[in-house]
Amino acid sequence: MKKYPHTIVIVTLACNLKCKNCILCAPYYKKPFHPTTDYIKQTAERAFRLGNYEIFEYMGGEPLLREDFPEIWLYNRQHFFEKADMFKTATNGSILISDALIDVWRDYKEKIHIIIDDYGPELSPKVQENLEKLRHAGIDCEWRDMYSEKRHYGGWVDFIAPEEPFRDIKDAKQAYLNCGQAQKLKHCCNIINGLLMPCHMQFQLNDRGIVDAKAPEFEAQCIDLFDDSESWERKREKMDTYTDVSRLPYLESCRYCKCLSADTPRLKPAIQVESLDELPFRI
Repeated sequence: MKKYPHTIVIVTLACNLKCKNCILCAPYYKKPFHPTTDYIKQTAERAFRLGNYEIFEYMGGEPLLREDFPEIWLYNRQHFFEKADMFKTATNGSILISDALIDVWRDYKEKIHIIIDDYGPELSPKVQENLEKLRHAGIDCEWRDMYSEKRHYGGWVDFIAPEEPFRDIKDAKQAYLNCGQAQKLKHCCNIINGLLMPCHMQFQLNDRGIVDAKAPEFEAQCIDLFDDSESWERKREKMDTYTDVSRLPYLESCRYCKCLSADTPRLKPAIQVESLDELPFRI
């Protein structure tokens, strides 16, 4: 089975923070994606039917809002442990990691990596307690500074898309070549609601009705894991293109995106909206 670089199953878009510039637009959803336990298990099974992975993640939103998160990780350990080199997740440091989750993660040994994003004591009050729990259990973990002057990669990028594209195809191809998501991360593919796409902005555009991700002209840029009318051979062919820029020269989302490059302006992470009415749109 072919091994791909990196895929993320989004287990929820629910979040207890309301970040204006959330990369997945979590607070913009009137009813955030929050599927059943069985649906997450089926999604993972279909993701691994595509191939194996160097890195496989379960993420949010804020994934610790799922009371069944230990069950998801246990199922993953029982069925997919040999299919990825490393398993990861990240939390915003606002919720205490449960003992049940610690017990499951401990069994992953060197194949687990937990990221604790620290947005400061007001938004992330459980950072130190979580780090201590993880380290005491011997679980590999990482603290990411998201609030000081030395914050991780300088901060966030504004990924809120405009209604209309501001790049032509030529500029989109150049942006794609400069994009860290595409070139360095080899498309850290996200899976939300059964759709696998090589860029997080594709979901925003699709859900806002700006771009139809499943339209014929964008067929190569989206894999519907639950569409059994499309062969798994074709799904794998599309997945292969996501790590080969000669076969996929740009994404439609590149026409709307400011690009994740070294010189892209950074924003202060986790700026909270006091009221959802402040947001420029709701989905």
